[in-house]
Amino acid sequence: MRKLRRIIVHFTGAAATQSVPSILNYWKTAHPTWKGRPGYHVIVEPNGTAHRLQPDADYTNGVAGFNLTALHVCFIGNGAMTQAQAATIIKRIHHWLKLYGPLDVCGHRDLSPDRNGDGIITPNEWVKACPGFDVRPWWAGVLAGEKNCKA
Repeated sequence: MRKLRRIIVHFTGAAATQSVPSILNYWKTAHPTWKGRPGYHVIVEPNGTAHRLQPDADYTNGVAGFNLTALHVCFIGNGAMTQAQAATIIKRIHHWLKLYGPLDVCGHRDLSPDRNGDGIITPNEWVKACPGFDVRPWWAGVLAGEKNCKA
């Protein structure tokens, strides 16, 4: 198994009506150098249905420079997950954390270069806005809410 360091959350950046086959076809035509390798391990439809695109043991083309040590999960849409997508992604992240131990949970945009060297990646430095929200505080809120429910 690969040495994993992080789980990266993505969005497709287009209409929630996209189909999984159309996304796979886009990668084949727009990114021929990917040689059919997908951008994500799992992609989630608006209704919460998850599609496995690549085994965890294999890398995907989610974020250049980070793929060998990352797992990628993506929701179809452009900025806001549906409740069903959020529930599925939360389950997927928990599953991966249980299997592989502690990993950094972040968004695609969090891996943009710190161009001014101040130690903070700000919106003007993002290579992409993906996934349209700040994943680290979202994930911390998910964990805090789960902890409060158990108390």
